[in-house]
Amino acid sequence: MNKYQEILKQYWGYDSFRDLQEEIITSIGEGKDTLGLMPTGGGKSITFQVPALAQEGICIVITPLIALMKDQVQNLRKRGIKALAIYSGMTRQEILTALENCIFGNYKFLYISPERLDTDIFRTKLRSMKVSMITVDESHCISQWGYDFRPAYLKIAEIRTLLPGTPVLALTATATPEVVKDIQARLDFREENVFRMSFERKNLAYIVRQTDNKTQELLHILRKIPGSAIIYVRNRRRTKEITELLVNEDITADFYHAGLDNAVKEEWEDGLSKMNYHEEVFAPSKEDVMMLEPDMIFSWGSLFGEKKLGDVDQWISRGTNTYINTNTRAGGYDRTLEHEYTDILNIGKIFDVEEKAQALVDEMKQEIEDALAKTKGKEAQTVSVIEFLNDDISNYGASSLAGDMITQLGGELAAPDAKQVGKEDLVEQNPDVIFVVYMENSGDDGEDVKSTLVAKVMEDPSFASLDAVKNGRVYPIMLGDMYASGARTIDGIRNFAAGLYPELNQ
Repeated sequence: MNKYQEILKQYWGYDSFRDLQEEIITSIGEGKDTLGLMPTGGGKSITFQVPALAQEGICIVITPLIALMKDQVQNLRKRGIKALAIYSGMTRQEILTALENCIFGNYKFLYISPERLDTDIFRTKLRSMKVSMITVDESHCISQWGYDFRPAYLKIAEIRTLLPGTPVLALTATATPEVVKDIQARLDFREENVFRMSFERKNLAYIVRQTDNKTQELLHILRKIPGSAIIYVRNRRRTKEITELLVNEDITADFYHAGLDNAVKEEWEDGLSKMNYHEEVFAPSKEDVMMLEPDMIFSWGSLFGEKKLGDVDQWISRGTNTYINTNTRAGGYDRTLEHEYTDILNIGKIFDVEEKAQALVDEMKQEIEDALAKTKGKEAQTVSVIEFLNDDISNYGASSLAGDMITQLGGELAAPDAKQVGKEDLVEQNPDVIFVVYMENSGDDGEDVKSTLVAKVMEDPSFASLDAVKNGRVYPIMLGDMYASGARTIDGIRNFAAGLYPELNQ
C-alpha cells in the first residue's frame, strides 16, 4: 500500500481508487501540471485532497461556487482535516484572520473564488504561504470557448508567477478538444498532460413518459422507486405547490429557488436557530401572521399598510408588540447611522442583551474613527453609489444610509441630491470611486453577481473616461449592508472604507 492509498484509507475508509484517480494523483504529486476530465460524481475532490495531504504546505482550491466551498470545508473538518474558505459576505477582519491562519495555522486547504485572487490583501499574504499545489475546479471557465467563461479565471496565470514551480491541477466535467487545449494554454502548463475518465454512467437512464395526469404519475414514480429525488418545475410558485402536495401525501419534501432570502451569516446562525422564526415567505400576509400569534413583529415601516400587515395600533390592541426599523419609518426624513445605532441599542434592551448591543455600536463607531485617523490629511474622494434598475440608474444621495456612511467616512457624494442619474450625469460628475449596489439571493453565485455588475460599469464604452474606471476603483456593495441594515451595517462601513481608502487593505 503506497502513501496515497494509506491516506485514502485513513480519511475516507476506501481500500482503492476509482478509474484514473490514482494516475491523476500521481501526476500532480510528481509536480506535473495536470488536467483531469472527470464526470460529475467521478470523485474529482479526491484527486487533489489526497496529494495535498501527502505534502507539506497548503493547497489553494479555486472554485466559482460558494456553496461548494462551504460543503467541502465542512466535510474536510469532519474528517479532522484543517480547511478554510474565503467568500463574499466575510468582513475584512475575517478575511485577514483566515489568511493569517493559512500562513501560521498549519491548514491544508484554502478555498477561494477566482475574483478574490486579484485583491492586494490576498496577493500580499500569498507570498508568505507555503503552497503545495493549486487546484482549479470548473476549469472550463477560463476558456472563451467554454459554455461558462468567467474572466476572473484569467488571473490564475498571474498567481502562478508568484508561486514558481508550484504545480496546477485543473479539473472539469465539460471540455471539448478546443477547450482542453485552451485550458492548458491559459494556465501556462509547462507541457500538455491530460487524463480522461470515461463519462459513461451505467446507473443513469433517460426516460420520457406520456401521461394525462402528471401529478399521479409523479406520485407513482416516487412511491415505487427507492431513494431521494429532485423535481424541476417551471417557476418558483410551483416549487412550493409541489412540496405541499407531496407532504400531504406523506412524502417528505422541501423546496428551493433563487428567490429565497439572503443566507444567514455564520456568526448569527446559532442565535437564529433558537428563535421560532417564520422564514417561508419574504412578506407574509396579515392573515398568515395572525395565525402565528407572534409576541412581537419586527419589521420595516413599509409592511405596515392596509394591503399588507395593517396598522400598528391594530396589532398593539391584540397584544402583539411591534418595532419598526427607524430608517424605514414614513415621514421622509434622512436615513442615518445614528438611527441604526438607536435600533441596535433598543433591540438590545428588548431582548436583554444591552452589553452586546452597545459593543456592536461601539465597534461600528470605532471602524469609522480608525479609518479617519489612518487617512488624516488625505484629499477627500468623490463617490457615487449607484444601482442598476432595468434601464435606470438609481443614485444613493445624502438622504440615504449609504450616503451618510460615505460622508461620515470622509468622502464627498458626487450627486448628493439626486435620486436618479443618467450616464451623461456620471461622466460629468466623474467620481473618484463608484460603488455598484447588488442583491445576492440564496441560490445566486455571489461572486458572479458582483463581477457582472462591476463589469457593467468597467466595460461600458460610455464610462471609459471616468477616473474611477481608469483607476480600477469600481466596487460592489451589497444592498443588505447599506440600506436600513441593522447588524449588517458594520459590514457596509468596512466595505465603503476599503473602497475609499485602498491603503487600509494593505
